[in-house]
Amino acid sequence: MDAQTTRQRCHSKDAKQASTHGCGCVFLLLVGLLFHVQALAADGPRILVMTEVAGGVYGQTLEGLEQVLAALPEESRPRLVVRELSKLQPLPDTTGYDLVVTLGSDMAARLMTKPPDASLLCLLIPRLTFRHLVSQLPEPSRQRVSAIYLDQPFARTLHLLQSAFPEARDIAVPLGPSSALEKTELEAVAATHGLRLHPVHIREDENPLPAILGLLDDSDVVLALPDPVVYNQYSVQGILLATYRREIPVIGFSRAYVRAGAIAAVYTTPVQVGRQAGRLLLDAFAMTPPRLPPPRPPEEYEIAVNRQVTRSLGIVLPDDADLLGQVRRMDAVQERRP
Repeated sequence: MDAQTTRQRCHSKDAKQASTHGCGCVFLLLVGLLFHVQALAADGPRILVMTEVAGGVYGQTLEGLEQVLAALPEESRPRLVVRELSKLQPLPDTTGYDLVVTLGSDMAARLMTKPPDASLLCLLIPRLTFRHLVSQLPEPSRQRVSAIYLDQPFARTLHLLQSAFPEARDIAVPLGPSSALEKTELEAVAATHGLRLHPVHIREDENPLPAILGLLDDSDVVLALPDPVVYNQYSVQGILLATYRREIPVIGFSRAYVRAGAIAAVYTTPVQVGRQAGRLLLDAFAMTPPRLPPPRPPEEYEIAVNRQVTRSLGIVLPDDADLLGQVRRMDAVQERRP
C-alpha cells in the first residue's frame, strides 16, 4: 500500500467521523429545541378556575371560556386548571397561577377572605354582591380584582322597556334593601331616557304585594330589579298575577322570570359570559404582569318575550329579533355618548 492510498483512506475515515459527529450535533440540537419548546409550553400562563360544581350554568360558563382559549395555537394556549370544591373543602394553594377565576358568589366570597397574589376574575356574581365583597378588601388587593356582573346595566334594561313600550313614561319600581342602594344611579339613568320612576321601598319583614298594588294606578310598566326581599319563591306568583289582572306589563330581569309571567327581559347566557371572560383573559395576558380591566356588565345578551302574556293582554310587540336589534342599536348610541 503506497502513501497516497493510505492518506486517502485516512481522509475518508476522518470525513465519516466528522459526518457522524455533525449528525450527532444536529440531533442534540433538535432534541434541545424540542425540550425548550415543551418547557415554554409548560411555563405558559396558568389559570385556576374554582367552582362548587362543574355542571349546570357553571359548566356552560366553562364551555364558553374554553371555546375562546381553544382557538389559540396549542403552544401559546393558557393552561386551564379547574378545581371543584364543596363548601367543606379547604381552598387550594393559588401559588404558581397567573390568574384565578371564580364561578358564583359563594366561591368569590370564600376566596376574598384570603385573596390570591394573582389577579382574580369573578364570574356569575351580582353587581352589589361584588361591590360589597371588594369594599372589605385592603386597597392593594382591590386593584387585582375584577368581575363580569350577572346583572344587565340599567340603561340596557330601559332600552328594552322603551323598545317594547315607546309611549310609557311612568315606571313602578319596587325596591328592597339591596336594590335600594342603587336607587340614585337608576333615577339618573331613567332621567336621561325621559322616564319617571315611582319607587316604593319594601322592608325585609314586609309583604311586597300591597305596596306594589299601590303603585299600579299611576304606572304604565313595572320594572323588576333582582332583590330577594321583593322577588322570591313566596312572592313572585302573587306579584305577577296581580299585575296581570291590572293589565300592567312587567319587565323582568331573567329568562326564568319571563317564563313565570313577566312580559320581557334582557338576559345573558352562561356560555356568553364564558366567552367574554376568555377574551378578557387573553387581553390580560398581553400585559406583564397580567392585568384585568375594571368590573363590567355582560357584553353579549339576548331577549326573552312571553308571547302568551302579550296575547292575553292584547299587547303587540316586535318579534324577538327585531326587538333585540332595537335594543342593540340604542345600546350603541348610548356607548358613543361622551
